[in-house]
Amino acid sequence: MEQEQREREEERHRQAQEERLRAEAEQQLNEGARYLARLRPYPSSRTDDKLELPASALEELERQGVLEKGALLTFAVSLSTRGAGGSTHAGVAEFTAEEGTVGVPPRVALCLTKGSGLDTLDAVGQVEIRYVKLPRCRKSRVVFQPRGEGFHAGGMKVVSLDLEHVLLETLRGHTALTQGDWLPIRHQGQTYELMVRELEPETEMALIDTDLTVEALLSRRRSGPMFSRRRSKARRAKGVTAETGLTVT
Repeated sequence: MEQEQREREEERHRQAQEERLRAEAEQQLNEGARYLARLRPYPSSRTDDKLELPASALEELERQGVLEKGALLTFAVSLSTRGAGGSTHAGVAEFTAEEGTVGVPPRVALCLTKGSGLDTLDAVGQVEIRYVKLPRCRKSRVVFQPRGEGFHAGGMKVVSLDLEHVLLETLRGHTALTQGDWLPIRHQGQTYELMVRELEPETEMALIDTDLTVEALLSRRRSGPMFSRRRSKARRAKGVTAETGLTVT
């Protein structure tokens, strides 16, 4: 009994130390600015990754001079302060939410709930929102992996699509990307889910003014070639470019 109690105390101390170090590093990155709130989520109808926050969030950020510096507003979104639940990053669309609430678009909700084994946000009481100044990189690389059967219709026939184009359209208007994110894409009325397996040079970053190289792995349930790679002229879509095209063969 005493041994278990000591181990629990040591674990609490370790978690508190990690939280303190994280907060110090985050404060330095944010140039001293800090915003943290636990809000009740409601589903928004947006198709990007931007939250709807209450007016008090804007007031707090303005008070600290964040908007005067012209900083891109990005936030860490999580189900748990200890990181035990799903987490991701997002931008903000507007500050019109009712106080104590936050509008969460489907793509952000997917990252939160699937990362925690949940089906919907209905089972979530609160989410933690923290202002985080994400790094912006001139060049970046992301590796996606489709879930389940991948791009196979009915588990058999390989679906033909221009994955580069679909991904660019899906990421159009996105503010942030995080390693471990789940990204849904639509093709001919069918939804396919991809996971961000690798993200470089940072594991969490802003998708603004970056030359993004897109790659894909095979589905874990499939073997043999699915994708052929081709080099294509870089194309810009609201600050996001793809230098590597991927097509399903």
